[in-house]
Amino acid sequence: MTPHRLWEWEGRGFDAEQAIPRADADRLIRAAQGPAGRLKGAQRAFDLFPDRVSARNLVGIVAAGDVSCEILPKIDREATPAHPASLRRQLISMLAVAHDLRIADDAATLLDTQQQTLLEILITRFVALAEDAVRRGMPRLYVAHADDLPALRGRLDPVRQFSALAGNPSRLACRYDVFSEDIALNQVMKAAILCLRLLARSMANQRRLGELALVYADVATVARSQLRWDRIVPDRANARWQPLLRLARLILGDQFQNTTAGSADGFALLFDMNVLFERYVARLLAPIADEAGWTLHAQGGRKPCLTGENAPKAGLFETEPDLRLERDGRVAMIVDTKWKCLADPAHEPKMCIDQADIYQVMAYARVYGCNRLMLLYPHHAGLGRAMPVDFTVTGSGAPITLTVATLDISDHATARQGLIDILGLYGR
Repeated sequence: MTPHRLWEWEGRGFDAEQAIPRADADRLIRAAQGPAGRLKGAQRAFDLFPDRVSARNLVGIVAAGDVSCEILPKIDREATPAHPASLRRQLISMLAVAHDLRIADDAATLLDTQQQTLLEILITRFVALAEDAVRRGMPRLYVAHADDLPALRGRLDPVRQFSALAGNPSRLACRYDVFSEDIALNQVMKAAILCLRLLARSMANQRRLGELALVYADVATVARSQLRWDRIVPDRANARWQPLLRLARLILGDQFQNTTAGSADGFALLFDMNVLFERYVARLLAPIADEAGWTLHAQGGRKPCLTGENAPKAGLFETEPDLRLERDGRVAMIVDTKWKCLADPAHEPKMCIDQADIYQVMAYARVYGCNRLMLLYPHHAGLGRAMPVDFTVTGSGAPITLTVATLDISDHATARQGLIDILGLYGR
C-alpha cells in the first residue's frame, strides 16, 4: 500500500515534495465521500483544487485499494511540524478517553505509534484484545431453533405439525434450544475481523487475523448493516468482552462521533476533531465535577432562544451548550469547547476568537441565566502566555465573566489537572 500523510487543514500541491498524485487523491476522495457526508453537518475529508489536495478538520485514515492517507491533528500549524508519532499518540490518547477504549495503556502502543500508521495501530490493538478474550473462551448462549426432524427433539410445534406437515408423518416439527456460539456478539467480532483482514498491511497482523477468522469459522458471516447490536446486552457473562466490543463499534462505524465505511476497495475511519475534543473534555471532567459536588451535563439543554405567540409551543432556535455545570439546581457555568488555534493575546487582543463564538456563549448566558462562561481551546506551543484570561461582559444587569482558556492535552494527567485548575470547582 502507498501511504500518504497530511496534517489537519494541510494542503499539498500535486508537484510538491512528497506529493499525493492526482490519481491517488481522486481515489481517496471517493473513498471518504460517503462516510464523511454522513457525519453531522454533511462534512468532507478533503478539498480538491486544480493544483493541490487539502485535508480539513476530519482526522483518521482513508484507504482506497493500494493507497492510503493518514490525517493527523495539528492545532499549532505555525510551529515546527511535530514528529508524526507524537501526534498519533495524542490522537490515540484522545480516542481512548472519549470512546472508553483500551488502546493507549501500555508500552506496546507507545512503540507502535513510532512504527505504524493509525490504522495499523488500531488493528494491532484489536488483535491483541481479541486473542486475549478468545483464549479465555468464546461466549455462548442458548439459541432457539426450529426444524423438521425424523425424531422428536425438544418440544413439538403443533401448529406446523398439523398444517405444513399434515401429509408427512415421517417428519416432526421440533422446536429446541442449542447452546451455541453463533450469537450477536460473536457475529460482530467476526465482522470486525473480516473487515480488518482486508486492510491490514503488516504480515504479523494478517497472520493473526487469519488465525482469529478460523476460530470464528462456525459463526455466521453477517453483513455490517445487518448486525444486531440491540441483542448484545451487557451482563456478567460478557463483561470482559465490552472493551473489545467498543473497539469493534469504532471500527465498524457504530458511533455518532465518527463514521466508517469499508470494502475491498475503500475504507474510511474519520473523526470530527471538534466533536472528539468536546467528548474528551467531557469524559475527563465528569469525575472531577462529581468529586466536587457538581452535576455535569454534556450537550442537551435545548432551551429555545425565542418563544411567543408566533412561535411553536417548543419555541424557536434551540440551544445546545457543550457542557453545563449545575449546582443547587441552577446552571452555574457553561463551557463551550472549540478545536481551534488561539493567538497569543500579547500580540492579538482578540486572540483570533470567532465573533460568532462570542455571540453564541452570550446567548447561552441569557437563555440559561448563567453568569460564568468559558471558551475552552486546546493549548499549543505558539501561545506565549499561560491561559486562562478573564473578560467582563459589558452591559446592564448582573456581571457576567467570560473566561478564555486553553487545555494542555499532551497527556491525561496534565489535562485533568488543567481542568481542575481552570475551572476551580473544588473552591466554589
